[in-house]
Amino acid sequence: MISPSYAGNLAIAHILAAEKLLDTISGVVHKDNRVDGEAFIINDDIPIPFWEFSRTIWRHAGDTTKSEDVKVIPAWIALGTVFIIEWLFKLCTLGHVQPPIHMTQLAIRNTVYNSTYNIGKARKRLGFKPVADHEKNLKLSVDWELQTNSEKWKELRSK
Repeated sequence: MISPSYAGNLAIAHILAAEKLLDTISGVVHKDNRVDGEAFIINDDIPIPFWEFSRTIWRHAGDTTKSEDVKVIPAWIALGTVFIIEWLFKLCTLGHVQPPIHMTQLAIRNTVYNSTYNIGKARKRLGFKPVADHEKNLKLSVDWELQTNSEKWKELRSK
């Protein structure tokens, strides 16, 4: 599971924090409710499995692969494989060359383990409420990327 963050929600949280800071300066906020010096987790509050998130992006980009056609490698095999790759790199290069970042245990762990974050503090202290239509915003983001870098994507698709 991951916790995606729509940029609009991040902007809203910044505005709410700025308002609270201004309230602190003007003395409206009680000292127990101050936000200066505080850190807040902000996300869409929609935990989603990493691979589901990735497949949604690919689907919006035009991929038509059916879920049942996707081959899933068990996490323990992937982790074991990259463990061996990391050690081979260390042995063969005497530690001077690192494997590509996508071939490390950290990269694999990021795709198979949960890393969601609780936005309760931001809800309570800032009054933050996520306002994003998650599916719509993913589609808009993919469309923007494909239009902005259309030449790059045409080149990649032709290979």
